Amino acid sequence: MRIKIHLKDCGTGAGGFQPGNTCASGGGGGGSTGGGGTPGGNPAASNTNTPPDALDKLAKHGAIETRLDVANNPSTPPATLALLSKDENERVRLGVARNPKAQQATLAKLSDDGVIEVRVGVARNRSTPPRVLVRLSKDENYRVRLEVADNPRTPEATLDKLTDGGAGEVR
Repeated sequence: MRIKIHLKDCGTGAGGFQPGNTCASGGGGGGSTGGGGTPGGNPAASNTNTPPDALDKLAKHGAIETRLDVANNPSTPPATLALLSKDENERVRLGVARNPKAQQATLAKLSDDGVIEVRVGVARNRSTPPRVLVRLSKDENYRVRLEVADNPRTPEATLDKLTDGGAGEVR
């Protein structure tokens, strides 16, 4: 006897179990290998084995949770991350800022984001280019500067300025 499993689109992320629904909130998951995803998101969006063209399509999904899972997926192609970096939702942009596959140009644009957490994500990302870290070292927010100081790609001269010549504490 064979059992057929039907994956349904999670819609708006409202959740709720429906027969055949395998969405994270109510359907019991779908065998994701990407860490489980966001409740209400689409399991394929967080699955590291989802093909790039499918991730690109999911990046345009109406549900924030689905777009967030795509932004956090380490298998998401850089071009898709660039698209998501313009998302209206700050959590989605933060996911892109933290993604190691984000391209330097995408991270540079996100370093000017009006949301502090997004800039913190860029400062923390090991893919952020040194020139962007130098600019972020002058950010008005202490947490952004702290992450710049902790990033191994930050130039030594910038670290000296951040710590008042090596005094140890970030100013």
